[in-house]
Amino acid sequence: MTVLDAVKLSKSTTLMQGQSIKAAQELLMPTEKILSAIIANVNNSRVKGMLTVEPTNTSDKTRGVVVITDQRVLFVHSLLGHRTKKEILVSDIRSIDSKASLGFECLRIKGITEMIVVTDTSQCIACLKNALDAILIKGDDPALANSATVSSAVDVSQLQTLKQLYDDGVITAEEFAAKKAQILGL
Repeated sequence: MTVLDAVKLSKSTTLMQGQSIKAAQELLMPTEKILSAIIANVNNSRVKGMLTVEPTNTSDKTRGVVVITDQRVLFVHSLLGHRTKKEILVSDIRSIDSKASLGFECLRIKGITEMIVVTDTSQCIACLKNALDAILIKGDDPALANSATVSSAVDVSQLQTLKQLYDDGVITAEEFAAKKAQILGL
């Protein structure tokens, strides 16, 4: 799947974003699998504290393409030869939270050194959330392949911590599976 295909699947408009889509495609490695992509506004500055949903206030936002792959979250804006890029590797994601209001939603993805705050329709943001759930919860662990989608930032954070403990050898596979089932309510 290409970035353009993923944008179309999300029912996101491609109007005036052809250069951004092309630039994002060029930045992807051949081994990356695209899970989702939308055209959206991304905040230029860090958002501290509580999120607010202001879809009409675009003064501190840049419109471009947000791509979720199996390896990273990528934002690209390209216009008249000028390119802006932000990226967070999946392994560097520390937290995800969101806030919705009147059909729009704001999604904040915090990495170690970078933050991407996306504002768009709740439908488009749901596409990103589902892709993030797939890579953060399932990861490389086939035992997680049938996990329910988790929309709560708290659940995602707990599962990330749990997976890290398992990867670090602090807990066993049985302890991991039991706690995961408890968090997901299975």
